Amino acid sequence: MSIPLYANERFKAAAKSAALLGKGMRVTIIEGASGSGKSQMARYLASALLCEAEEDKIPCGECRTCRLIADGIHPDVILPEKDRKKVISVDAVKKLRRDVFVRPTMAKGKVYLFEHAEELNVEGQNALLKLLEEPPAFTYFILLCASRTSLLPTVLSRATLFTTEPLNDADMASFLRQTAPEATSDAVASAISLAGGNAGRALMLLSEGNVLRQKALTYLKTAARHDEYSLYKYGAELSADGQLDVSAFLFILKELLSLSARDAAGLGYSGEDTVPSFGKEKAYALLEALNGIMLWPEANLSATAIFTGMGASFSAILNK
Repeated sequence: MSIPLYANERFKAAAKSAALLGKGMRVTIIEGASGSGKSQMARYLASALLCEAEEDKIPCGECRTCRLIADGIHPDVILPEKDRKKVISVDAVKKLRRDVFVRPTMAKGKVYLFEHAEELNVEGQNALLKLLEEPPAFTYFILLCASRTSLLPTVLSRATLFTTEPLNDADMASFLRQTAPEATSDAVASAISLAGGNAGRALMLLSEGNVLRQKALTYLKTAARHDEYSLYKYGAELSADGQLDVSAFLFILKELLSLSARDAAGLGYSGEDTVPSFGKEKAYALLEALNGIMLWPEANLSATAIFTGMGASFSAILNK
C-alpha cells in the first residue's frame, strides 16, 4: 500500500521519477503555510528516495525504511542541529558538511531534512551553498519553509521548488474521515468550509473550533464597543498566543461578520443570535477590509502586525 498524499500530483510524479531514475531532486524546497502538508510531502519524498519496495510500489509505506521514516526514527533521515537560539548556525552546517560524506547507516541514501529552513541564518545558508551545488551521489536535501522569501536567491537557484497545494473538498473529507473518524458530519462540513484547503487547519478546527469561534466572537464584540484601546489590548493578547492559527481565526471572523452583514441587510440568519450588529454600511466596510487582511498571513506578516493593523482598520471604520 503506497503512502497517501492528497493533491500535489506534480510533486508526486517528480518524486517517483527521481526515485526510479536515481537522479534529480537532490535539493528540494517545499513552501507552504503551517498545516498545508509540507511535512507529509517531505516524508513522502524521503520514503520514495529510500524505499526498498519494487518500482511500481514506491513509496510503499510498508517496508522497514518507510515505517522508520513514518515514525521519525530512520537513522539516515537527519535533522540538522540548532543552537540555543533555535538557529541553524554556521557551526551546525560545518558539522553537517563533515557528516554528509559518510556512507548511509542503513538505507541506500541519506536525506537531510530542514523542517524550518527559516532557522538557517544568512551565514548558515551561505555555508550550505557548496553542498547544495554538488551533493554526494547518495545524499539529498529537503528544505521546508513558509515562504521562499526567507531563503537566499543563491539557495533557491540550486533547488527544485514546490508549493503545497490546497485540498479540494472531496480530498479534505476523505482525509478528515481517516484522521478524525469520531467527528460528526456537520463538524467536518464546517471545518472544510473554513479551512481553505489546509488540512492542518481543518483538524485544528475540529478539535478547537468552538474555542476559536468564541475568541473571534469576543473580538467582534470588543470592536462593537468602539473602544480602540480595548480592541488593541485584546488583539495583543491574541497575537501573544503561540498556538493561535491566525488564518483560521480570520476565516471564522469573516463567517461571523458575514452573519452580522446578512442581518443588517434584512436577510436574517440562524444559530448565532449573539453576533453584534454594526449596521449595513459598516458591516460591509468591515468585510471589505477583512478580505484584504486575510492575505496578510500569506505575506508572512507576524501575528502582532496583523492584529495591530486589523485593530486600526476596524477602529477607523467604526469610529467614522
